Amino acid sequence: MRLPQGLMKGRFLSRPNRFATWIDLDGEAVYCHMPNPGRMLELLHEGTEMWVVARPESERRTTHQIVLARHGETLVSLVSGTPPELFL
Repeated sequence: MRLPQGLMKGRFLSRPNRFATWIDLDGEAVYCHMPNPGRMLELLHEGTEMWVVARPESERRTTHQIVLARHGETLVSLVSGTPPELFL
């Protein structure tokens, strides 16, 4: 299994809209892009372990993108293109 390079573990804080979230990365609140606009009520609870990757392109309002979320003992991909890449 291959995970994307540069993954950082954080904790979910809040979701101000369906395409953005606030994540706690080492004590700093970081505004992140949420690639999945679905409700995800099972995953998005304060304190949920989230895995993000930096996306510092200047034209973006967010500096990071969420890639994975922990649900019990399972990591769930929130990027639709990621699952096939994991097993190539």
